[in-house]
Amino acid sequence: MCGVAASHARDVTLAWLPNEEPDILGYRVWYGSENENYMVSIDVGNQTQFTITGLENDKKYFYAVTVYDTSNRESGFSEEISYPSNMPTNVLTNGGFELDESGWKLNKGLIIDPVARYSGTSGLKMIEKGSAKQTFNTVKGKTYTATARIRIDNEIKTPTKGGLEVSVKGGSKILGRSAYLNLSNTRLGRWSQVSITFTATGPKTVISFKNTGNGRFEASADAFIVGPRQ
Repeated sequence: MCGVAASHARDVTLAWLPNEEPDILGYRVWYGSENENYMVSIDVGNQTQFTITGLENDKKYFYAVTVYDTSNRESGFSEEISYPSNMPTNVLTNGGFELDESGWKLNKGLIIDPVARYSGTSGLKMIEKGSAKQTFNTVKGKTYTATARIRIDNEIKTPTKGGLEVSVKGGSKILGRSAYLNLSNTRLGRWSQVSITFTATGPKTVISFKNTGNGRFEASADAFIVGPRQ
């Protein structure tokens, strides 16, 4: 691959050198939010530049290109590049809930659903209550930042305490948590970004999303990112 440039905040233009073999038919662009794990492929035909639109502003993406010939034989991936290059790699697995629940443990009525997406193809849908959590690798003493997008879609029972929460835990210790989200500080259908800065206490850390109060909500969550603090 030759290069990458951002034409504006949510668009990225990729360009690469042409393959000179005579039977080349076209190229495919591959990208995803995890290193060497491409969730999307686009057949761009026989052109050597392509603009991807609708990308999430605060997410790092990884890109590669393959070439295919008139016999439908396809090459391996080109050298991978990423953009923005200065944004830390997401240490979570499947932080965007793309296609399935890989990497996550879901409890009590949480499902993967396209209607719950903030970006990508799908997100996490809560029906009344439940929780989702993922254990990920960290370096003891290192500082990280966790971000996510959460949204209340419908209030089934008004809480007298608590609400939706994202938290980070190391062993039995809470390392950080977001403020409770309920209809006293947001409105239905509005995405809220949460951000938690924490220092890891060991090699394994857990991030969770749950309804911690006595209310009941239909809610959505997506775009979970954890990376070393810059």
